[in-house]
Amino acid sequence: MQRTIQNPTLMSDHDLIIRIDTKLSDLISDVGELKDVTSERITKLDMRVRALEKLSDESEPQKNIEKINLLYQWMIESKVSVRWMIIIASIIGSAFSFAVNIGVKYWLKI
Repeated sequence: MQRTIQNPTLMSDHDLIIRIDTKLSDLISDVGELKDVTSERITKLDMRVRALEKLSDESEPQKNIEKINLLYQWMIESKVSVRWMIIIASIIGSAFSFAVNIGVKYWLKI
């Protein structure tokens, strides 16, 4: 035997409950989808982080920093050495030029 609801207030409450139930079901499925998508993104990000950590471990950053510091120190020392070599070469060149000039003047007077 099927009951019919005679009272319009009870009918509207029943319709409201049906609509709320439908919306709640939709909300539950949306939350489930969001959970799945979020879990997938977290898994992908976790894989990327692990790959980056592996790359970082393989590249040995501490040793590379030490090598860079040594190269930088060598570069500074090389610049100083080159400057001194230029100064010494200039002095020797000037002295040689002066000696040649004196020698030519002396030779031309003879």
